[in-house]
Order: sequence, then C-alpha cells, then structure tokens
Amino acid sequence: MVGGVLLINWWNALVLGIIQGLTEFFPISSSGHLVLFQNLIPGFQQPGVFFDAWLHAATFLAVLLYFYRDIIAIGKSLLPGSANQEVFGWSVSEARWLVILIVGASIPAGVVGIAFREKIEETFQSVLIIGINLVITGSFLFLAGKLAKGEKKIRDFRIGDALLVGLAQAVALLPGISRSGATISMGMFRELKGEEAVKFSFLLSLPAVAGAVLLEGIVNAGQVHPGEWTLYGIGFTASVLTGILTINLILRIVRANRLKGFAYYCWAVGSLAVLSSLVL
Repeated sequence: MVGGVLLINWWNALVLGIIQGLTEFFPISSSGHLVLFQNLIPGFQQPGVFFDAWLHAATFLAVLLYFYRDIIAIGKSLLPGSANQEVFGWSVSEARWLVILIVGASIPAGVVGIAFREKIEETFQSVLIIGINLVITGSFLFLAGKLAKGEKKIRDFRIGDALLVGLAQAVALLPGISRSGATISMGMFRELKGEEAVKFSFLLSLPAVAGAVLLEGIVNAGQVHPGEWTLYGIGFTASVLTGILTINLILRIVRANRLKGFAYYCWAVGSLAVLSSLVL
C-alpha cells in the first residue's frame, strides 16, 4: 500500500457501505462479509482495518438514531434529581439498571479485544476461518429460532445473563461470528423476548463499537490520504441509511419468529467460503 491510500472508487465505497448497513444488523456477520467482498475488489487495501471501523462508526450512528428514546432515557437517569421521573417508558431505576447491564456485558469484549487485538486482526485475512465461523453463526441462529421462546424484558435481566451475552459478543470479535447473531441468540437463550434481545444487542454494541473505532482511529486515521475522505463519506452515508432501514426490518423478522432463515444463509455462504478457500 502506497502512503496508506485506500484503493477503491466511489462505487466500491457505496457497495461496501450498503453491505455494512445490512450485515451489521442482519445476524450474518458484517466483518465477515466486508472481508469477503473486499477480496473481490482488485487491489483493495486499507490502513489496518480503519475503513471497516469507519463503516462501523456509521452503524453506531444508526443505532443512536433508531433507539434515541432509550438512549435519552439512559442519559436522563444519570442526571442528579431524576429519581421520580419516567422517560419514554423507562423508570429511572430501570434505565440505571440497563446501564449496569450494558457495562457488565461490555467487559468481556473489552478485555478480549485489548488482549488479543493483533491475533484477531490476523484472522481477518483467512477466508477459511470466516467460512467456518459463518457456519457456527448459522447454528446459533437456528437453535435460537427453534428453541428460545422467552418472554422476559430487558428490565428483568440479571447481571449473570448480561455477562453471558457479553461473552457471546467477545467471541464475535472473530470475523464470521455475527455480533448481532451471537448476542441476540444468547439473549433469547436467556429467555429474553425476541425484540427485547434485538434491542439489548444493539444498545450493547455502542460501547464496544465506540472503543474499537477510537482505537483503530488513533492507530490508522492519519494514514488515510486526504483525497480518500470523499470515498469514506460515501461509504459512511450509505451505511447509516441502510442501517436504519435494516434495524426496522430485523425487528419485524424476529417478531415473526423467522430468525432461522438467516441460519440457512450463513450455512450456505460459509460453506461456499470454506470450499473456495480449499480449492483456490
């Protein structure tokens, strides 16, 4: 790579942004799909995984915009003098408990991400590993759709439940293991109602994504050529808009108990990735 320049055009940036917006919230692994599609772009290179992190920042914004009521409730619950207030259906005590759950569930991924960052990044170069992990993701989703029939709300969750969801998020640092798929599935295994598991998964993504984007930005943002920022902007905008639409769609899919459909997709794509890595 010459001078850290990202070797793509506006069309590639647009397509990758759309892929991120779709696959971050559909439980099929955004990191795995980004790597697979980047491998199809001749000459594609980036400083570290900064372009990937940049697109994750876009879907971070999509979560903020879609779940702004819950986030405002969390923010207001942390202010002094808010003890008797209710905001967007959350009592102060419930919103504060949600903060505790998110913080607790964020710890495993934070520890694993910091301790094994370089080793995890190395796995992003392996189509074989991504294929195997997509098959594993499909198995999570199939079992969740088949077996999990919980009716709990987030406010009923315990810290042990949150930590198990956090462990699932830590495993999903590997490409091909869908973060949303792993955390939604684990939430449903812990008896969360489907749409509640989706909401908790996406709210939980905020500190993890913020930390990863900040870390990657500190290390590699300076390597981006000034002329490439327009491409970054195209990818970012596409990812935000697609992400908002996809959040709305995945909530409908989970309510209709059709999560298993994503399992078949992951099995198919994962199997093709494994076969292509062995043959080519």
